[in-house]
Formats: sequence, C-alpha cells, structure tokens
Amino acid sequence: MILDGKLVRQELLKKLYKKYENINPGLVVIQVGDDFASTNSNSSRRRFCKY
Repeated sequence: MILDGKLVRQELLKKLYKKYENINPGLVVIQVGDDFASTNSNSSRRRFCKY
C-alpha cells in the first residue's frame, strides 16, 4: 500500500479546520539574531498558519 502524503495531509487539515472553525489561534515568534535557518523555519510557520 502506498500512501499519498499530500492527500492525507489535506484531508486531515480539512477535518481539523471544520472541527475548530470557531477558534482563532494566533502565532507569536520572537527571534533573536539573524540565523538563516531560524528565519526560514519561522517563514514556513507563518505560511502554514495562513492556510
């Protein structure tokens, strides 16, 4: 059996968003310094939260 990870993720997110549609979560990130890996990771978190 081969699982399509993107499809599984999409279906799971749909279920979670429907279940928690009345909750408005927030994200706060405090970054100290200019480390490229941290900046990149924080950008990924922001993009995911906008979904």
